[in-house]
Amino acid sequence: MTTRGHHGLLLPSAGGGGYSGWNPADKDANTVLSESNFRATAASNFAQLVRSVAGKTDGKWYVEFVLGISTTGVGVIAVGAANESASLAQFVGQNQNGWGHWGQTPRRWHNSVATAYGTAFANNDVIGMALDLPNNSVWWSRNGEWQGGGNPAAGTGAAFTSLSGTIYLAASCWASSNNVLVRTDPATQASSAPASFTAGWPD
Repeated sequence: MTTRGHHGLLLPSAGGGGYSGWNPADKDANTVLSESNFRATAASNFAQLVRSVAGKTDGKWYVEFVLGISTTGVGVIAVGAANESASLAQFVGQNQNGWGHWGQTPRRWHNSVATAYGTAFANNDVIGMALDLPNNSVWWSRNGEWQGGGNPAAGTGAAFTSLSGTIYLAASCWASSNNVLVRTDPATQASSAPASFTAGWPD
């Protein structure tokens, strides 16, 4: 397993306790962080990318994102994964270096290609994400139900099988006041990790 900060720097935990939060040095200007850097919020419309402190190149991991969706931005929010080359000025999945799940007209995004996927997000939804880095695969769940017929425990029905580079957790809050709380500590997660996956995202 390899764990490192963006650009290979060894960085302290964003929130303490050995689990990675959002990186205050690796976000667009319209995104603000709070709650020991575990919550990202759009300070204004068009908040783009924020990445986690820790990135990984190996292992099978399960994390969760809790969505705070404002009345002016219903569903306009995305979570997913991005590598070290993903631009902070673009949303997750807008380029070849990000893989995102959007909640408005629910879709999966990669390299600016959108495909229908899952069900629309609602306020306080818990979006799970399973990452199988040896097989370059990602799955998403909504409130405990795996989307798109996927089954990460069986290794089938992945949303994408094209992950590359050092992988970071990522989100795009997009609409003003939207926010994403990342749960990287297994003790805070609502669901168990799929079989053979490790819960959490340690530093």
